[in-house]
Amino acid sequence: MFKLGVIIMALSASLFGNWFTNLFDRTPIPPLHSPIDLSTAGSVVETEVRVEEDGWYDFMIDIPYENGKVIKGVKDVMLVRKIIGYNRYNPRTGEQLRSLDYDYIYEKFKKQGILIDKEYTADGVIIPIRLIINNQKNIILDKVYQSKGYGNTKSYRTIIEMQLKKGKYNMRLENIKSIVEMKDRKANIRFGRAYHGK
Repeated sequence: MFKLGVIIMALSASLFGNWFTNLFDRTPIPPLHSPIDLSTAGSVVETEVRVEEDGWYDFMIDIPYENGKVIKGVKDVMLVRKIIGYNRYNPRTGEQLRSLDYDYIYEKFKKQGILIDKEYTADGVIIPIRLIINNQKNIILDKVYQSKGYGNTKSYRTIIEMQLKKGKYNMRLENIKSIVEMKDRKANIRFGRAYHGK
């Protein structure tokens, strides 16, 4: 009887071990949202994460806005849009997909009560972010991304989209530069599955 119990336990461990382990594993899984102070250089988001399936994942900056809120005669959504920008980039390669000229952007903002100078580009405010990822054994990425342009919505900007394999990772994102436009404004780092390709 004892031997039969040992055999059943061994089979259960081999067949359901990962499921059983994952049941009690409190390591967070994507999607994750973590606040970051982009107005202060050196602000850090650091977390351990468990990726449950191979695929494409992205890191994004989320700058929330309040619908209907007006600040000094300007809609909050347009203030965020000025930071995010209008140009688009391929989140996997960094290739520019869309570029709008200054005159078009100037008129678009002017109608909303925002004046921009010639130094402003449709890339918006460039926010350099250093991303370090390790798989608990080796560093698999350590790079500074000059994040610019926007993502899928008015308030999201993609930092990078990359492939990750199932497993546990330690991730660290650091804001490299003090962003004046982000003073008194909240921001989050989002890590999650990239939905437009696996």
